[in-house]
Amino acid sequence: SKVLRGNLRYDQSPLIQVDIKSSQIYLLASILNYDFFKSNNPISYKSLTQYIIKSTSTLNPKHYMFSPLMWAHYLKTDLKETISNDFKDHPEFQKFRDADFEGDFYSQLFQLEYGVLPSKEQRYEVKKDVMYVLFQNNRAHRKSILGVYLLRKHYPFVEKSILSIIDHIGPSNFAIILQRFESIMLLDHVVPAFHKVCPDAPIFTIHDSVLTTPEYGNELERVMYDVLYKQTGIKPGLSTEYLDSKKEITD
Repeated sequence: SKVLRGNLRYDQSPLIQVDIKSSQIYLLASILNYDFFKSNNPISYKSLTQYIIKSTSTLNPKHYMFSPLMWAHYLKTDLKETISNDFKDHPEFQKFRDADFEGDFYSQLFQLEYGVLPSKEQRYEVKKDVMYVLFQNNRAHRKSILGVYLLRKHYPFVEKSILSIIDHIGPSNFAIILQRFESIMLLDHVVPAFHKVCPDAPIFTIHDSVLTTPEYGNELERVMYDVLYKQTGIKPGLSTEYLDSKKEITD
């Protein structure tokens, strides 16, 4: 539990934690591209869904997400023009990848709509709604969720693509895809790279974060940034926290 992490010790030393900001949205933006869905690469839609239970729908999201008909509709262009240009990447996917993941995605999404930065409470509301954005396909309920509304308004094709994937494989399997991608990024790429430059550093992972002792914190943050940027093509936002055991633990 996060409230207890300040009491963790490695060889009597406290720990420092570096985690990915808005990690699930950041990871989603990283995989919304032609190569991920259309290739047979080791990291692809095909490889990450290989052992997932049978799809719940015969409508393959790849056909929707990369359909010239859908693209012409969302790009508001002529279908012949869309086909002749042989688009490989929907412009809205690129717009989504260009979002401020280095800063604070949730605040940026709120600001796009209201022109001002959110209060702490408003930001938390948008952040909380991300669970509905990513893992629920109840159309009626989604209409009442602020975070879903903001994403649908400013990234409509992204929201439709999320629903297409969830309808095809179910919300639990979509969560598994993002978790597998997260594991690959951290365990197969970040951790080995960090171990290579700091072979004596202790390394622990918790979900989207890596923990080590404070003397290695700056190097860990540098390695995580470089590796994630190289692997995803998107500059990641990282937050570093010194795990302080002096924080009060309540009942």
